Amino acid sequence: PALRPTSIPQTERGWMGFDGWDCDGKNGDCMDMSGIAGAHHVAYGSWSSKTSNLPSGLEGSGPLVIFNQNVSETVIMSSLNNFMVSQAYWDCIGPLNPNGYKCLPPSSGLLRYGLMGSVSNAPSNFSLEFMMSLSNTGPNTAVRTWGAELLKLFGKNPQETSYNDYVSTHLGYDTDNGAFYYYHTEPNKDYQDTLLDVHAYAMQEKIPYKHLQIDSWWYLKGKNNGVKTWVAQPSIFPNGTSYVHKMTGWPITAHNRMWAPDTTYATQNGGKYQFDVNGTAALPLEQEFWNDLLGEAKSWGVTMYEQDWLYTEFTEAPRLLTSSHQATTWMQQMNDGVLANGMTMQLCMLWPRFLLQSLTMKGVTQARASPDYHPSNEDQWRIGDASLFIDSLGIRPTKDSFRSSAPEQYAPLVAAVSSLSAGPVFVSDQIGTSDRDLIMRSCTPDGVLLQPSYAAAPMDECIAAKAGLRDPNNNLIGGEIWQASSLIGDQYYYQILAANASKQTITRNQICKSNVKPNVYCPTQFVVTAYNSSLLQVVNDANPLMVPATTLSNFQLYSLAPSLEGCDFSLVGEFQSKWVAVSPQRFSNVECKNKLMTFEVTGSPGEQVFFGLTTQSSGTSQLLKKTCTIPSSGSATFKSDSGTCS
Repeated sequence: PALRPTSIPQTERGWMGFDGWDCDGKNGDCMDMSGIAGAHHVAYGSWSSKTSNLPSGLEGSGPLVIFNQNVSETVIMSSLNNFMVSQAYWDCIGPLNPNGYKCLPPSSGLLRYGLMGSVSNAPSNFSLEFMMSLSNTGPNTAVRTWGAELLKLFGKNPQETSYNDYVSTHLGYDTDNGAFYYYHTEPNKDYQDTLLDVHAYAMQEKIPYKHLQIDSWWYLKGKNNGVKTWVAQPSIFPNGTSYVHKMTGWPITAHNRMWAPDTTYATQNGGKYQFDVNGTAALPLEQEFWNDLLGEAKSWGVTMYEQDWLYTEFTEAPRLLTSSHQATTWMQQMNDGVLANGMTMQLCMLWPRFLLQSLTMKGVTQARASPDYHPSNEDQWRIGDASLFIDSLGIRPTKDSFRSSAPEQYAPLVAAVSSLSAGPVFVSDQIGTSDRDLIMRSCTPDGVLLQPSYAAAPMDECIAAKAGLRDPNNNLIGGEIWQASSLIGDQYYYQILAANASKQTITRNQICKSNVKPNVYCPTQFVVTAYNSSLLQVVNDANPLMVPATTLSNFQLYSLAPSLEGCDFSLVGEFQSKWVAVSPQRFSNVECKNKLMTFEVTGSPGEQVFFGLTTQSSGTSQLLKKTCTIPSSGSATFKSDSGTCS
């Protein structure tokens, strides 16, 4: 199949494409490895005869989303099988510009779909399938509907996989790139003692870290900086990885990268397992290898396997590029080894093909949505675009870690984004520098993350603006305006984040238009509260939400609670103390009868939960502050008639 951008009289179309970070210069500047590690990129443009390039090739063969100017109709084109060797190719028909990458107007380009060009042979029964999804909604709902159909087709239920992943649902400590202890320990101490000190400090400060990520500093490297032996050396953990797990009680997420040609596991190097060592990266060929490797890791306390450097292994192990099936087998063997040992898996440094392949991999629960973290980086937090695609496929988007204090200039923003991702929240502070109050906005005292049901992603109008389309009033929305949603029963509670964005007006209809599920009832009004503000207002058809111009330091985070029919109250939740004011981890079974409200409040035994209700009086919303003390059962019932929990 092929798609040709064409001019459509008196209307405009935009496109967005899930694209790997560009490393060949075709779709922008090529960044150094520290800037692209684990990252994704979503490209935007105009769909017309002027279109000069579309994401394609090894890194860019992801779903393509095409939408109209008022974001009311959307078409999505994507691969449907054999994702690892399915390819899109932008074919320029006509003159090229001097660097040979884009068509020169008025050239017409053609986006072709087919088999990856490097594949040298395929069996007689081999086939490629592609999917076109049509929707009378904006791109947000359309992408999520597309993802839901794929999940259904492949039989992967996020409620059974990513939603039950301990690492995705509990606060963690991280030592990845950008963390204070990345290739760096406390003075005159090894990593073992450093991490035990981190644990002691967290206990002292009552920061409830519940798991630990150990990055590439912990294992032995070989040729081409690949993995020689995936075991901690005595200089790192003198008593072994299992000792750190035992002393802290923290389950471990263990990082891995591509395999070195001189890996000690290969029979060619005296090991036990069959490898292809003919490239600059080696390729394991046996399922037994993954079962044994991850079985040993489980005995150390490892519960999540983090496969980083995916596209490096993919491009540097020649068999993965020339075989029609080997790349799929490689991914599936990792997945099967994870499942055989009761573990989960995070994908990192991945291209769209890896994300689509995860549809067949029930062990995959997380995927990186950002580059590696670096304190005060002004772009690393911008994960909303990628999160839309990742979340739609039932995987938790991962922002990487953050530091809660200096040298991080934008600590509140990066902390908020981590929680709004609906994925794992990792802190990477130096001992003695943590801002506990900021960290605790993400979780309960037991470390349970308070997250939205669906990850924050750009609102439809923001997506259109990134594609260069103006709204019907000829306005171009600038910056990042995202919306996350918590589904409590059959009602959505929203979070809207505006950062580094121009002044905007957001209507009730625009809020509901980005619903995760189409045709969900949209309440006639919302009660709006805001982070770090005394704002309390009603949004309805006559009163839109007015968002001022924002920066990274002065971002806006709004919580929107529906005014329920037949009820005198609205639940505005923990807007003064948590990033997600009304989360499904905290509130459930919200009901209104005879104008009274009841709901369940869940938390840590003994925890005091401070939350708000609003009531209408003479057309004005009034805030009622309430407190629930959680009993030993872990939940309490609040009743508005008594104003108390029981």
